[in-house]
Amino acid sequence: MATAEPFILLDDARPTTDGGAGAGARLFEAPVAVFRALRPEEVEVTIAAAEAAQAERGGTLAGYLAYEAGLALEPKLQPLADIRTGAAGPLVWLGLFDSERTIPADEVDGVPTTVDSISRLGAKIEVIEFQDGDDRAV
Repeated sequence: MATAEPFILLDDARPTTDGGAGAGARLFEAPVAVFRALRPEEVEVTIAAAEAAQAERGGTLAGYLAYEAGLALEPKLQPLADIRTGAAGPLVWLGLFDSERTIPADEVDGVPTTVDSISRLGAKIEVIEFQDGDDRAV
């Protein structure tokens, strides 16, 4: 089976309140480094390694922290981390990217990294909406 190069697509193409096009999307491709934690005890050190690499090299960290990763970060909840962590994927996945490509809202549908092509790779898709409009949150 062929593997695909990892990427992150942050899409905020929702129409604005005045009926205009959304903010578009940002596509991060070809990470220079990937940081992932599969077990609760790896979460904190993985995040620290990602932040250290960014501080040393520059660039942008983009990816996700699974909801269950929070259990590993809160001392009172750490005992629950092992029983709530399964084989659903990494708890942390962050890529360090040198650059990003901005895609206008009206062109987002034409980007070849569609949900259909991702689904065929067996990836889990999660849609995250930021209520405060800050699409730079990781």
